[in-house]
Amino acid sequence: MGDVSVVNDPRIKEQFEWAMPKEPLPLDNAEELVGFTVGDFETFFAALRRWSFCCTFGFLLSITERGKQQWECAPTQCVERSRFFHSMQSLTELPDVVLEAIVQRLTYNRSAKWPDVYQQPLFCGRSTVTWSASVIQNSKQLRNMLKLMSRTKDLQNHAATLIGSREGRMLWELGDLLSRRGRTAYKLTTSISYGDDKGEVDLLAYNRKFPDELLIVEGKAVLGVDEINEVDAATTEMQGGQGQLADIKSILARMSDGEKGALFKFVNWSLVRTIYSVVVSADAEPNNKYDHSEHPGISLQTIIVRLRDNHFASPQKFWRACKERKWMDKLRAYTEKFSSITVGDVTYELPALVEPADDADERHRKDMERMMRQFEESTSSKKGNQKRRKRRRR
Repeated sequence: MGDVSVVNDPRIKEQFEWAMPKEPLPLDNAEELVGFTVGDFETFFAALRRWSFCCTFGFLLSITERGKQQWECAPTQCVERSRFFHSMQSLTELPDVVLEAIVQRLTYNRSAKWPDVYQQPLFCGRSTVTWSASVIQNSKQLRNMLKLMSRTKDLQNHAATLIGSREGRMLWELGDLLSRRGRTAYKLTTSISYGDDKGEVDLLAYNRKFPDELLIVEGKAVLGVDEINEVDAATTEMQGGQGQLADIKSILARMSDGEKGALFKFVNWSLVRTIYSVVVSADAEPNNKYDHSEHPGISLQTIIVRLRDNHFASPQKFWRACKERKWMDKLRAYTEKFSSITVGDVTYELPALVEPADDADERHRKDMERMMRQFEESTSSKKGNQKRRKRRRR
């Protein structure tokens, strides 16, 4: 790409502000990422993403309108190192020392336990900086940065602190949903004890319209997962939350109504008959090793997308929706198989889900009907236009 100043065109910036999905649980811009702040990093990555988008747009334009071949105009960027830093400095107005720190962190190398191109998308040589425009455009940059830090020995402790700090924001958002959409009262992070047993209730919710039902939530600030080992780790973390909920329910069962009332004044404890409990993560779902029967597990993002207003009013309905996960019914009808892929002399068996034949046939039928309707509508409109043009000629 020649002149990169177009990347800072206000119209392009405005489109990106509108189009790009927001981080589910963002950190404060002033939070330190060791060498630079969250705000510095977001500014850098936003500029690099706009740069990558403009390259991709030029690539598509060259193929569709200028007749070039893909290999002649690939959007992958390989920029002379000093020019890259000069361009990024003019686009972001970040100090040179900050730019150096960010680029060094994002450079693909063996500093992390498991290198990942989405976490370290820059390939830096002695004189060039190279990156894939597609990787930059599709990256969840803050989540990937926290993952990278958690895999880097010198940054692990700081990463754990930052990831844990998201839990409070997550619980507040869930409480706000319960209050706004279900008119449910709630309280966050409350310590309880009975004898030598102690615990902390992350979120307790109660609605006087359902006086015999109570909801308690154990929050887990688990990052979104991509790899199988990450899914396993998230599941283990959420299973630990199940044990914590069991302990909380045991302590509450032994406390007197007066003791509980002193901590949760909005609850009519004399009427409470059933306590429902749920483990909620930030944006990670557990795998099939997780038992949803008593303490179901779910992510805040799934709650936002899948649950309806009536679920937020009743603790029982909220718990049952998280347990039954009706939106998974179609997926449960799929069957598992392995697809063979041969590369050279090696054959890989890759797990795959097979759609039920009836569903596939029905969707194919509907697709064909839709295509025929669109074709008929387009041809009928063309005939109408031709008739109108003939009348005008007369």
